[in-house]
Amino acid sequence: MKRSAALAVLAAASLGLSACGSSSQSQNAAEQSSSPAAAPTGAMPTGAMPTGKPTGSAAPGMSTAKKLPDFSSWKFLQGGSWTCSQQLYGSTVTDTMTWDKELNGAYLTAHDVLKPPSGVGGNAIDTTISLTYNSRTKQWIWFWRDSTAFYEVASSSGWQGNRMTMKTSFASDGTSAVNVWEKKSDNKFVNHFTEKDASGKTTVDVPVTCTRS
Repeated sequence: MKRSAALAVLAAASLGLSACGSSSQSQNAAEQSSSPAAAPTGAMPTGAMPTGKPTGSAAPGMSTAKKLPDFSSWKFLQGGSWTCSQQLYGSTVTDTMTWDKELNGAYLTAHDVLKPPSGVGGNAIDTTISLTYNSRTKQWIWFWRDSTAFYEVASSSGWQGNRMTMKTSFASDGTSAVNVWEKKSDNKFVNHFTEKDASGKTTVDVPVTCTRS
């Protein structure tokens, strides 16, 4: 979780540091060789799927329906809200989040509100975090974007017991991070978070403890 990248923006005002930091959906038409049928009126809603079975093979470049991710290993996150805390910039920083499926169950998404550290000031940072699974690469994929214009993509091969290690694939400010999830119970988890700046220097090495509210 890139809470530190967002916090750097808030800390800059106090510490004098320089902080770094629709979809359009295409519609393919299929021609039928049988008697003409009435053309559909209106565009298909975003996320909607055709209910009928295909009458032939998919056109070149057209993806067929894929199996939705199995989020059973993440079931503990869903339902209720979570409060997370960490020590950063000499203060206790807290944020709250809720996790729910969206886009027909293709993503598990959290909406997070991060409060500024004491003594730093500034506005709260709103973050959207989306999790999905790539069945081709067999990787969990993590998308982070927030109200400071920071964004990140991270990935993991999956849970090993009660632990999962996520590593940054790309971050907009050049930072890299390793985030080790440790599930303590259905109502508590800890993120062991380490971050390096673009030069490779470790800038953050903190645990983030989250409990269900």
